[in-house]
Amino acid sequence: MILRIVVIIASMAGTVFGQKFTNLKEALKTPDKVVELDLSGQNLSVLPQDVYKFKNLETLILDNNKLKELPPAMFFQLKNLKALSLYRNDFKVISPQIALLPNLEILDLSGNELTKLPDDFAKLSKLKKLILQENPISHFPHPILSLSNLEFLAIGGTSIKHIPEHIGKLSKLKALILFQNQIGKLPHHLGELTELETLSVRRNVVAEIHPDLYKCTKLKILDLAFNQIKQIPPGISALTDLDTLRLEVNLLTELPAEICKLTTLAKLDVSKNQLQSLPPEFQNMTGLKEVCILDNTQIPAKQQAMLAVVPKGAKLCERALVPTGK
Repeated sequence: MILRIVVIIASMAGTVFGQKFTNLKEALKTPDKVVELDLSGQNLSVLPQDVYKFKNLETLILDNNKLKELPPAMFFQLKNLKALSLYRNDFKVISPQIALLPNLEILDLSGNELTKLPDDFAKLSKLKKLILQENPISHFPHPILSLSNLEFLAIGGTSIKHIPEHIGKLSKLKALILFQNQIGKLPHHLGELTELETLSVRRNVVAEIHPDLYKCTKLKILDLAFNQIKQIPPGISALTDLDTLRLEVNLLTELPAEICKLTTLAKLDVSKNQLQSLPPEFQNMTGLKEVCILDNTQIPAKQQAMLAVVPKGAKLCERALVPTGK
């Protein structure tokens, strides 16, 4: 799963003035109008100095190049920069001088060779969205915990095993994507993220859900698919805004009747578990629009009994739902 910064930028308010350019020569004809510059896939190994002429530049996309470092001059010349994407380059380190970009709100560092972030990274006080997918990171970068305005965090395709206990310091976080790591436990500190609306810990090795997760009462999307979860603890009915619940490919042997109290739930995937039945109350979940219960019991009679309690208005999936974030 790769969450692209292009999608994130599109979700933000559009620029009031200026234009987007993908050609440097064309951009240099009207430098004052250049607000967004996309130099993706141009085989760059060094950032062209002409970029510094765009004093109103707010978005710089440098994806799919061969950059290994950013020149120091960039941090002094591009003070208005709000969004920077360095997806799929050759960065092994990020300069501490990145903290000199005072207005940076969006940063995509995915698809590089980063193993850590500099301590000064914590000074990016306006950063709202950070993507660190597909880097050889083995420990959660602690400078992130000082980013008090962070709303979106994606760290996936790493060897991270633990979520830090101080994760609750990110009090404004609305989306936490921890796709395809080696996380074995969801700490109770996640319950401190009371603004959280999306949580994906898809493709990890999580064995249990801590009940404190249910303190995140604003959750709309909860994706715990492809883990080793055996049961859903009591209290899930507290998630009164939940729209999508992904639990496919786990080790569940039953669904608690309490799950049927989730009146806002529209999408549920529990395929490829070890379920032998569904609670009778399941048929009362009239808000469900999509249900996936494939590949649980191999006993035809039990399969038919499960199908019989699926609400009539819900669409039965012939295959798993599209994963969140794809």
